Amino acid sequence: MDLLATYGPVVDWHSIEQCFCMNCKGPARDIAKRRKMSNKLPTKVLKEEKISEIFSELCQKCQEHCSSYTHLPGGR
Repeated sequence: MDLLATYGPVVDWHSIEQCFCMNCKGPARDIAKRRKMSNKLPTKVLKEEKISEIFSELCQKCQEHCSSYTHLPGGR
């Protein structure tokens, strides 16, 4: 509860630059360009609902990361 109070809730997005390998950044950037940018999200992140559209194109490592990890807005 202390972490939640300090850093806020976990978020349902992944950073294109930090969460995807070099090969998977291409499809992630393509889908980021197609979506409308929201004021609430940084420009280089994808929500999990958009990741599901390209999930089959991602490598095993990136699929595992997107399936297994969540992020705190405040960082580690």
